[in-house]
Amino acid sequence: MRSALPMLALLVCGCGGFKALPGDGGPDAADRGTIDGACGGLSAASTALTVGPAGSGSLTSALLHLDGRVAAVWEDLTGGGKVWLALLSPDGSPIGSPTAIGTDAYSPAAAVAGQEIAVVYHQRTGQGIVLKRFDRDGKELASRSLVATVDPQAGYPKIAHRAGRYAVAYFDGADATGFQTYLGLFNADGSAARAFAQLADTMKSTALVDLTATDTGYAAVWTDERQGDRRIYAARLADDGAKLPPGDLPLTSGSGHTFPTVASREGHLEVCYSADHDGGTNPEIECVHVDAANTVGQPLRVTSASGVSSFPKTMWSAARFVVVWGDEGFGLGKILMRQLHLDGRADGSNTTLTNFTATSGYPSAAWLGDGIGLGWYQYSKSVWSYVYQAYPCR
Repeated sequence: MRSALPMLALLVCGCGGFKALPGDGGPDAADRGTIDGACGGLSAASTALTVGPAGSGSLTSALLHLDGRVAAVWEDLTGGGKVWLALLSPDGSPIGSPTAIGTDAYSPAAAVAGQEIAVVYHQRTGQGIVLKRFDRDGKELASRSLVATVDPQAGYPKIAHRAGRYAVAYFDGADATGFQTYLGLFNADGSAARAFAQLADTMKSTALVDLTATDTGYAAVWTDERQGDRRIYAARLADDGAKLPPGDLPLTSGSGHTFPTVASREGHLEVCYSADHDGGTNPEIECVHVDAANTVGQPLRVTSASGVSSFPKTMWSAARFVVVWGDEGFGLGKILMRQLHLDGRADGSNTTLTNFTATSGYPSAAWLGDGIGLGWYQYSKSVWSYVYQAYPCR
């Protein structure tokens, strides 16, 4: 699952334009697009700030905003897996020092619940999927093993919070049919509210699940092989985890669809994924919109140049869905962005966000109320780091 070739990814909100930061990313002036939204544009507050160590192959991280501060969670694959937690002011200044919260630990995800931070990760030594809860100051409140063991090549848990409960999803190599996705619900104290159960209504291989809270419950997306090839499926879930009509919803046809990511707003879902139409040579980024009545739109290709495009990230910004991805169609990887209206229509053209002063990728992001906080992995001067930068509205 892990790639030694980093792909760039950077995330921005639906605002009114950007100011490039000289020598450290920012959209190329010639490519800068107009972004309508709640704030009049984003400016880079300062140079990017190194939060802590990382390692080659790191893919997953999380960035959360709670009560005027930012919590960053990321993995460090140097000398064995670690998961780190750091607290920052929105401008990036540290609050205390980063803390290693898990060892032999990989693929973290996180959610915020009031004044608490909930982190899930895959611990390969005997504990499977682990949930840890922290207060706003980073003090650990509780730790619980949710699943005893998980296939070393699987895991990749996701977490979402709603109505006092956490939904947690992951995938596992459970039997000869291949990987399977599972979802469970947990109360605010971490105790089980609904035992883990298979998410997809198939015994064919399913994997790479993503999860988000919605207005009425949760939504999950995953890669599914029930048709004999890799397609993207989705399901809406009630607050109690029960699957809502119409059940498993096929979003794509064809083959080679992986790394789905989902965002939700006002009953609408925007699902983006990597579409491998030619055997791995030139994967593209496509998005599919699902409206509140579960009408599935036609796939929208958002990439504009041939080359490897993968690991998209979808979010709701101040006024638009935003998808970003790493794109090697220009030679060395760049980060591109596309905006989508609430109904899934494309808004404007692709915007190039990064330059080539450092190799950066696999972002996380948080809306700060007056701008965006960004976190990503960066390779510079033979060192991997996890990096943060604030882009306030101007």
